Order: sequence, then C-alpha cells, then structure tokens
Amino acid sequence: NPQAIAITLWALATMAAEVDPELLASLSWRAVVTAEGFIPQNVANTLWALATMRVKADPVLVDVMSRRAVAMKDSFNPQAIANTLWALASMGAPLGPPLVEALSTRAVHTAHGFNPQNVSNILWALATTGVQP
Repeated sequence: NPQAIAITLWALATMAAEVDPELLASLSWRAVVTAEGFIPQNVANTLWALATMRVKADPVLVDVMSRRAVAMKDSFNPQAIANTLWALASMGAPLGPPLVEALSTRAVHTAHGFNPQNVSNILWALATTGVQP
C-alpha cells in the first residue's frame, strides 16, 4: 500500500542504510503503480527519502508523483510542499509548471503555517531549478 512504501523508504533514508538498488527500483515501481492511493504525506516522504538517499530521479516516478501532487494540491500542508519541492530539486528533477503553480498557490493559502526551514527549502528548490516564483 502507498503508506507502507513511503514509510519503508523514509525509514531506510533515516537510518542511512545501504540499500540494494533492486529494492529501491522495486519500491519506486510500486509507488508508480499505486500512486492513485498516495496522500500528500506519502508523496513528500517518498520523494524526500529518495533524495536523501541520493537516488537519481526516475523520470516516470517524478512525473507520476508530480501529477499526483497537482491533483491533491489542496491537501498539501507546508511541510509536504517544502519537502516535495526540495526533494525534486535535490534529485535534479525538473519542476514542471503545473506542479510549481499548484504548490505555489497552495503555499500562499497556507503561508501562516510555514516555518523558516520550509521557506528556505522552497526558495532553494526554486532557485536550484531555475524557476521564477
């Protein structure tokens, strides 16, 4: 299930475990095929974990997770917005205009909930990928 995928990846990244590339590929593929069940926290945690483990961005996973984020934009909280954008930028993935527009709009509506680290991570992600806010 999506939560199990996200939590497993998060735990592996948090432990700084040496992870078999085949396991990462399998979990990434499962994330792609179960993406419809992902909630914002699952999207953010999955991408954060992969970025933290310095996994090269898989274009299919990035596309699917980005589209899922756009579809659920109104459910994203400040930390999920910041972690999603930071993770994609950290992996060298492009931040597509629909994703940037959706999460930027959501950020405006939830601005009161951002802490300095969230703001810093978002601005870093936008600057790193060359996106104009």
